[in-house]
Amino acid sequence: MIEQLGTAGMGLGAVGIQWGRRPAVPPACRLTRRDLRLLGFLHDFGYATTRILAALFWGRMGTATHERLKLLHDAGMVDKLRPRVGRDDGSHEWIYRLTALGWRTILDAGVAADGEDYAPAELSSIAYVEHDVQVAGLVTALAARAARAAGREGPLIDAAPFRMLGPRSGAVDPRREVRADDASAASDLGERCVHHEASAPGVLKPDATLVGVTAGGERTAVMLEYDRTRRASKQLTRLRRYDHFLTAGWRESRYATLDVEPALLVVCSDERQLPTFVRAADHELTAWIGRPQSDRSNGEHVGREQVGFTTRERLLAGDSRLLQVPFLPPPIRRGRSTGDLAAVPRETSLSLDVLFVAA
Repeated sequence: MIEQLGTAGMGLGAVGIQWGRRPAVPPACRLTRRDLRLLGFLHDFGYATTRILAALFWGRMGTATHERLKLLHDAGMVDKLRPRVGRDDGSHEWIYRLTALGWRTILDAGVAADGEDYAPAELSSIAYVEHDVQVAGLVTALAARAARAAGREGPLIDAAPFRMLGPRSGAVDPRREVRADDASAASDLGERCVHHEASAPGVLKPDATLVGVTAGGERTAVMLEYDRTRRASKQLTRLRRYDHFLTAGWRESRYATLDVEPALLVVCSDERQLPTFVRAADHELTAWIGRPQSDRSNGEHVGREQVGFTTRERLLAGDSRLLQVPFLPPPIRRGRSTGDLAAVPRETSLSLDVLFVAA
């Protein structure tokens, strides 16, 4: 199942769209709690295939999944679409998204991912949904691996040992964030202060955020940025914003409840891009924490510690290897004449399979 989830959304291409047809008279549909959660997931993540939704909300693919998704579609709660292909090319799996009616329904029920207005996008090519489907498939595959490692079975939305937030519910807007009332001691800087350097506050919309409790009983979160540009130069502003958030911003937000500052995983398309992205991040992750009169070289560079780079293939294979930037920024390394080894990207590891033990 994990392998099939991992290939969701791959190779859709710029082809036409086949939309699902609804009956002239919508059938009666009494929504269950599972229906509402499913609609909420689509609101949060955008698009998901039949197989993804089956794994998350039924725990397996079966007749009940197909029948319920058909009812939700025919009742107008979701749209379904797939690539339009010739008769000899077979058929593709249906992809679902929330409709305006579905959004109003979950908004009234209080389970919408956010309070922003929503309208389904006008699509001219199914390729526009590729990224969202790939993210949903990756997150579901990670949930399946983690649930299996924890010995849990059933619908992954409950069996996974972490909560899954999409780009809507996981968005961070510094202008709106309010420090959590039950902020942890870890979020308190004490007598230290933040030296922002090139970092800057800004809106962040991680493609996914996994929130849970570690084996040591510590609450933390891992944010995922699934790169679709294949160009590190397109990520510089985003990296500076993450540097600010991981160093300072989370302490004044709802994430202040965490016992360990959040981490960021940048997921590249393939291995060849990893060194390029790490080199770019080396120059952008500059913020640090220290005493007011302390030396930058002795400060705590949180962003450099909490940002890692990996690939989709590694995550799907359970490969925990990451690349990270060197401990110290380039200006400090040059000033210390530390040699070439100090500029080499660090190889570390983070296994999402076993990081969390409870949501």
